[in-house]
Formats: sequence, structure tokens, C-alpha cells
Amino acid sequence: MDWIIFFAINNMNYHVYKLESTDNIILKNIEKNNFNSIIILDGIITLVKIFQNKETLPLAILSRNHIISHRESHGAYYKITALKNTYLITLKEHILYYNKAKNFSKINIAKNYKKTLERYEETLQIIHQKNTTNRIILFILLIFAKFGLIKKHKIIVPVELRKEYIATMTGTSMYSVHRILKKINNIKIDKKNKTTIYLLRIEKL
Repeated sequence: MDWIIFFAINNMNYHVYKLESTDNIILKNIEKNNFNSIIILDGIITLVKIFQNKETLPLAILSRNHIISHRESHGAYYKITALKNTYLITLKEHILYYNKAKNFSKINIAKNYKKTLERYEETLQIIHQKNTTNRIILFILLIFAKFGLIKKHKIIVPVELRKEYIATMTGTSMYSVHRILKKINNIKIDKKNKTTIYLLRIEKL
């Protein structure tokens, strides 16, 4: 609600969209000098760039308070996929960064934007791994580190971590993901409850 209060204080126009888990939004045909910003009010999304030749570039896994500012795509477009039920705010970029906006202590746009850039950097570090196995394992560990909840001997992530998501965000094939996940036998995907579970191995000393 902090963003809603901030916009109300500053009389800013915005729109809120709800995405169900697995829903997509395509961002393209951006008008020159009329850019939009998207703020994640709640939820988790993946962001990828898709080029004219259908090649994809994974950009980031984003969540609450992260800010997406997209520019002219020059033939490419961006795709947002919700990993769980997600709420997005959209508004014109020049409105968000209006220098006469009244301050609200719970909203720090510069800090939120910095944290968004850090998520881009994390994804970049993963896809720069030459070894496919390392890319996939690092991505999965990142998801558990960012969104996992520890319950006894389990780490539970409140999303169904589908193989196609892993393949897209690591720049690998579905076959590679399937083969590597078979070797990691302590990760379980609960499709019924839309969660992913990491079973901690307790070693006796």
C-alpha cells in the first residue's frame, strides 16, 4: 500500500494490473520519449528480452518494489511472466521521477531502482557461467536464497519452479534442465500447492 499512498499524496495517475501465476505481459512498440515504468507491488516475475530471430536474453527475477523502465526495443520486445499471483503498477516514467514530488518516508525510488539493477547483475553472473550445470544450479540456489522460507528440514519457495522457467532464465534447453534436475534428488516441485521444496541434507559428524 506504500506506493498507493505515495501516488495519492502526489496526485499521480497510475494503473494496477493483476497477473495470475504463469500469466504473461508483452512490452513492445514503445513510443519515443514516452516511456513507461512498471513497479512490482507484490509477487514474483521473470523478465526476458526476445529478439526478432526469437533468441531470448534472460534479464532478471524481480519482486516487490523493483522498478522496470523499458526503452525503445528496435525490433525486440520484453516479456514478463508471473511466477505467482502478482500485482503491477504502471505509470509514465516522467511522472515517477518528477522532481517536485512530495517525499514519503516508506518510498525510496533511488534505493528501489538500485536493488533492481542488482537483480540484473545477479542474472548476468549466472548466464556468464560457461558450464550448463553451474548455470542451472546457481539459478536454483538464487531462487531459494531470495524467496525461500526455512521450515524444519526444508526450504520452501512459494512458486512452482517450472522447468521452462529455469531453461529460459539460464539460457539452456529443457533437456538439459530435465537431466540435471534428475541428479539433484533433494529438490521437489509440488504442483498441487504451487511450491518448490529443497530438502536439507543433515549430515552426522
